[in-house]
Amino acid sequence: MVKPVRVYENVTKEQFEAEIIPSNRPAVLKGLVVDWPVVRLAQTSPEALCNYLKQHDTGKPAQALTLEAQHRGKFYYTPDFAGLNFQKIPTTLSASLDWLLQHQGQSPREGECAAHVLQALIAHEYCPPFVNENRVGLLDPRLGPRFWIGNAARTQTHYDIMDNIACNVSGERTFTLFPPEQLPNLYPGSFDLTPNGTPISLPDVIAPELGKYPKFADALETAEQAVLEPGDAIYIPYFWWHDVQARGAFNMLVNYWWRPGRPDLMPPYPAFYMALAAFAHMTPEMRAGWKEMFDHFIFRVNGEPFAHLPEAQRGMFGPMPPERMGSLKNFILSMLRPNK
Repeated sequence: MVKPVRVYENVTKEQFEAEIIPSNRPAVLKGLVVDWPVVRLAQTSPEALCNYLKQHDTGKPAQALTLEAQHRGKFYYTPDFAGLNFQKIPTTLSASLDWLLQHQGQSPREGECAAHVLQALIAHEYCPPFVNENRVGLLDPRLGPRFWIGNAARTQTHYDIMDNIACNVSGERTFTLFPPEQLPNLYPGSFDLTPNGTPISLPDVIAPELGKYPKFADALETAEQAVLEPGDAIYIPYFWWHDVQARGAFNMLVNYWWRPGRPDLMPPYPAFYMALAAFAHMTPEMRAGWKEMFDHFIFRVNGEPFAHLPEAQRGMFGPMPPERMGSLKNFILSMLRPNK
């Protein structure tokens, strides 16, 4: 049986920063945004919430993901994994809201209608008043919220390389989460073709086909699950895999992403793909040697790698003030330029 995500009530900013974030585990923040005006509107009716959003809609073009009814709300691959099973169509916030309201009596999960979702709409670009009228006191006010709106759709297990607070405004959402170290048991899909921008886990949390994905049983033993009601929020740490099941004919989630740690670090994906080009096709013996180098000098599994040297003599592996970080980035760029 999947264990529940730990629940916190009346969370303060100090508790969030001193206890919840350092634990590096998901946390339900019960009732965190129950007093948001949009949550109160949603509790009145979907129409009341939609009227608010439409009233302040800037008209900016958007893109909706639509999925035929036969797929029962599961955004995924085609059977041969060569394509995706959904379409992307041009829309506006108001047009999508109207479509969702018109189909309230039907459910994608029951195969009665298509799934229709808007993903990661930047709130101040589509509904500017929302940002100041609905805030999360735990976070830097400069963080911009994003809208996730749709009917009973399913987002397959994936990860984000950011910390995340997701606030449930309307409907109900079930989150199933796996720690980063379960990667070998999650059977990731392609990096080249992804439904969500990052690779997804191929097994279905609801019907996992363990004969096809046997190691997923081990992942399920570590899974944590939470059901969010309107006004609840969940904290999802960096790199935690999460599957999201939306319920209800109309649902809305608002999330905030941020990257923990110092802001001047290089983005990790270029280094990851460079490592693919440099190391993945070496001989096993060569890879083993470089793995020791990375473990020792980069991931520091043995502690400070130059503890035996004075700090001033550790060079680029020593303290990294902003000016040295800038020099290191320039050095890396110079190495990538073709020789003349």
